[in-house]
Amino acid sequence: WRSSASEKSKLKVRRKLREPRFCFQTRSDVDVLDDGYKWRKYGQKVVKNSLHPRSYYRCTHNNCRVKKRVERLSEDCRMVITTYEGRHNHTPSDDSNSSEHECFTSF
Repeated sequence: WRSSASEKSKLKVRRKLREPRFCFQTRSDVDVLDDGYKWRKYGQKVVKNSLHPRSYYRCTHNNCRVKKRVERLSEDCRMVITTYEGRHNHTPSDDSNSSEHECFTSF
């Protein structure tokens, strides 16, 4: 089975439609900072050449597809690197009971 040229171009278009990514470095003792959004942790991975794992989160709001990764900088473990992928389709929650699974940024 061979794919046609139009099928190949569709695949290229899908790859180009990636969500935007934003990366922040913050000096902090805690891994996850409050940004007003609620997050659910869905994974953790050991990172090469680092003593600290990388954690993966999804926004808990219905139909919001934003994801984030949180990890410590291997050269300076006081620095937290938070990478967001996508744009929220809602405003930050007004929940005064912030949990440790929230962090800071607005899109």
